[in-house]
Amino acid sequence: MNIQIIDNAIQESLRTEVWEYLKNQTWYIKYRTDDSVESFIPAIDGIDLPNRNPKAIHGTTMARAALACDVKFLQLKHNLLYRIWTEINAALGNKYEITGYPEGMPQGRITPPKTGIKGLDAGWRVYTNGQYQETIKRSHGIHRDTPDLNDDSTVTILYVANTTWFPSWFGEIVYYSDAATGDHQQFQTIDSEAQHRDFNLGWAEKIVSPIPGRIICYDGRTLHTTKPASHWAPEPRVTLAFRARLK
Repeated sequence: MNIQIIDNAIQESLRTEVWEYLKNQTWYIKYRTDDSVESFIPAIDGIDLPNRNPKAIHGTTMARAALACDVKFLQLKHNLLYRIWTEINAALGNKYEITGYPEGMPQGRITPPKTGIKGLDAGWRVYTNGQYQETIKRSHGIHRDTPDLNDDSTVTILYVANTTWFPSWFGEIVYYSDAATGDHQQFQTIDSEAQHRDFNLGWAEKIVSPIPGRIICYDGRTLHTTKPASHWAPEPRVTLAFRARLK
């Protein structure tokens, strides 16, 4: 299982700056009982906004802020995040470019810009994941980020953006094998074509804790899920995600 973990590669001042910056972005969330997509800015509305909405008792999708489709757009619109991307990529040996398999975002509210790269389809390749407490976000289905099992060039790179987190707040990432156990991918079969394969699910093989400032890089085809934050966690567990590819 190809998972690379790097700690203490980003200096504390940059970590703090990025955390505050992400809290001022426009985030999106969808309540399970409501087809509309709600936007909010945590720094203004409170980062616990989904928790305070009565509809949230029935669960929500992942809270996300859509940021960029490629490195050119990232540098133009979010220069601070471009800076941390260069630091993260350097820590990983400068092997990657932001041209990986794109992540879907709520339809009709945020349209990906043109990438500026000839032949590269537009799509969100830089975004945040806000994992709320267990009574709101609940369990997240086991899935792959890259649906093409023959594509061994793509990775997902996560940066844990919270400046404070503790083990009892949960929010771990769990990685699974694809061994035949009698279980199979039976959920998340409506939201994304990437989940329509009914593939085998093996047992969990690795658990990665969301240590602040941690960089996590894994093969985009790796089966994984994210556990909810604990009910008593004061904020969601936030990662900054990059869908990348080997140069």
